[in-house]
Amino acid sequence: MKRILILPLTIALLSSCEREVGVLNEQEEPRLVVNAMITASADSQQVHIHTTGLAHAEFAVGADVSILRNGVVTYSGASDERGSLMFSAKDFESMDEIAIEARHGQLHANARVIIPKPIIIAGIDTMTVRVRRSSNNKNLERHTRYLVHLRQPEGLDAKQTHYYRVEVYKDILSFKKNSDQSTTEEHSIIVDADHDKFSYSSDPALSESENDSQEDLPIEFDWLAGVENKYHVFRDAYFIDGEYDLRLDLPYPYNASSRDWFQHVIIRIYSITETEYYYLQSLAVYTALDKGTIFDTEPGITSNVEGGAGIFCVESVKEISFEEEHFSD
Repeated sequence: MKRILILPLTIALLSSCEREVGVLNEQEEPRLVVNAMITASADSQQVHIHTTGLAHAEFAVGADVSILRNGVVTYSGASDERGSLMFSAKDFESMDEIAIEARHGQLHANARVIIPKPIIIAGIDTMTVRVRRSSNNKNLERHTRYLVHLRQPEGLDAKQTHYYRVEVYKDILSFKKNSDQSTTEEHSIIVDADHDKFSYSSDPALSESENDSQEDLPIEFDWLAGVENKYHVFRDAYFIDGEYDLRLDLPYPYNASSRDWFQHVIIRIYSITETEYYYLQSLAVYTALDKGTIFDTEPGITSNVEGGAGIFCVESVKEISFEEEHFSD
């Protein structure tokens, strides 16, 4: 049987075993499923509301939803025919308490989070390295290694663990050489982190699951071995004196000598809650289960929604952007 996890903007089908998230056993009472991953200071944020059922999760059409910032309602509305609604988070700031209250008939659910302080991106360095695309590929391919210098903001509790997520976006413009040595603009593509599959094996914080021996790690092991860090999350356990150099290896856009290229790169670092970190980690585990990986015990799915199920998170984000080009003589 398949598990169904209703995520923002998509429905993820994650196979595993005995029952489904969003599907009831006969003795269970119906629940609301609330899902939202919100970015602070951004417009057009989306919330998804569903109800559990005996056959499958259903859209909660017309659910009453309120968003509160520091105890004051900033948005109130009803979900549409797909159980979704849009609102603006442009006034949300770090350390704000953001809450959601949802009601659909007799069902009620709520959640609240504190927006984490954003990380500081102190700078970036690049170098050319050769990396294997996968363990099955013996060929070394040319990559650009981005060393992203991170520094934690002042005022963080050193006794607590802090969590982050990274995304990379590239807008690539390629050129084809003509016989007369002129160049012709060929096409422009946008590649995001999910499609580009950049290599993170050189980065200790992102590649915990690739370490075969827990004894080799300087800290307590936090990932199950063999689980791909699909959502590129990491924690500050590897930071030294509040600083860390994140290593991201991205392949060259084109290796052929017949192509020149120009690219605009954006690297975003999201400061996320502990709940979001373990929620995304659990999704990565279920993806591994779907591919046939066997674990000693079935992992659970993190939820912070009271009276229902799902995930409600608000992230803060910092980004750095730059341009690169390769034109032959």
